Amino acid sequence: MKYFAVDEVRSWFMPPKIIPVSLVTDKSCSSGFDAEAALDMLSNDLSLQALIHKLTAVNSTGLRSIEWMHLFGMDEEFNELSSSEQTVASTLIWKHLFRAPLILGLSLRRIAELYDSKAGRFPAVVAASLSTQATTALSTIDQLRVAWITALQQENFTECARLSLRNNLLPSDLLNRIGFPNQPEYLDQVLRSAALAMPNYAEVKDEIWWLTCQDEIPASQTIEQLDQLLTRLKQVKAGGKLDHWIREYCLPESKNTLWFRLNPPAKKSLRLFYNVSSFDYVKLVFKALRGTAKDTSLSERESNSLQRRIDFWSDYSDRFHQVRFLLPTRSCKLLESHFNLNESRYVRMHDSHSNNSEACIFEFDSWIVVETFRGIGSQARFYRKNHSFSDMLLNSASISLAVIKNEPCDKIHDHAYLWQYYCEKMLRKELGIKPNKDSKLNNQRTPSANAIEQRRSQIKR
Repeated sequence: MKYFAVDEVRSWFMPPKIIPVSLVTDKSCSSGFDAEAALDMLSNDLSLQALIHKLTAVNSTGLRSIEWMHLFGMDEEFNELSSSEQTVASTLIWKHLFRAPLILGLSLRRIAELYDSKAGRFPAVVAASLSTQATTALSTIDQLRVAWITALQQENFTECARLSLRNNLLPSDLLNRIGFPNQPEYLDQVLRSAALAMPNYAEVKDEIWWLTCQDEIPASQTIEQLDQLLTRLKQVKAGGKLDHWIREYCLPESKNTLWFRLNPPAKKSLRLFYNVSSFDYVKLVFKALRGTAKDTSLSERESNSLQRRIDFWSDYSDRFHQVRFLLPTRSCKLLESHFNLNESRYVRMHDSHSNNSEACIFEFDSWIVVETFRGIGSQARFYRKNHSFSDMLLNSASISLAVIKNEPCDKIHDHAYLWQYYCEKMLRKELGIKPNKDSKLNNQRTPSANAIEQRRSQIKR
């Protein structure tokens, strides 16, 4: 920083020439002239030049409160100064403010207000120089105020969140403590940065702080933060608040789980932390669906089909991105006491001739598969991810087998004799989808010639 001689600085901010007292009191002046009022005005000159000149005095004690308040509102006047004059004026102002704690606190609040609806009144050029002028001699509370303002000036809302975390306070509570407006417009951005403020190895107090922040924001923002947090953390402390919260709301088998709304990296972290090597919730539903096969309303053929097709797709559970279950009324009645069927992963189908079977929609890396578990003419239908119908398959609440069967697909596989062998082969060779590592499908033997001929005959019928 360039330094200037005191005399040079004074020359820049010389006060206006004052009328000699002899002239003011001279009886020859106009009879309408009020000598005492003129003296009072001249001795209380509030121009920027006069106030800065007052601060340059060798034994200056600073400005009176009313003078500081006036100076804080002189943004336009500061903008008219040259760059070097702005630098010198800002240095002088901070030098004196750092010696006056009460006025300093007020000035810092006004700067903070500049970033809240631009409501504050303080010279912008002076505010911009704060971080370069602040010293470690400031009180702890003033250092915190300066740190917060510096972060705001840089639009570094993650640093604001980090300051809150270090002080173990919600951002609004920290703002209360330092005397700044506690519900500013930017508060939402600070709260949304809570996950980014978390350390890689979070302590219990850090976890509690983050969870408390989630009470202040909508659920959609919590999902966004979870994606950030789960890829940031190196571990989740077993038995801690965050561990309990994740187990309740984030794992695949959790009731009302957030799992399906997380991005792939976040899911990968959860698999690592919680040994979720496959979709446990899918296994649970598959198990329950197998149980429904014992329903007396099903024929033996339907019961066997339901179980075998569930067994086949269970061997691909490690490859699923998500699974949706399409359930007819029969299955809904049997499962509703065990699962929350109001979640988006479950679709209740209205009874009809077409909607007479359980079905699953499996999302893989590049493909979506619709598997109908039972019924005459049942099949597996395959859609590329970029298929125009894929978004409806994954998100529509009104999707049904009746709708699906009327929509063209990219591939179809039958359920004729030996279908498991040929379907696995197609998945692996044509679609690049392999079974789980421990699946028995990896060691299938080639069917005999008689078996192959039997399949051909069945398909022809």
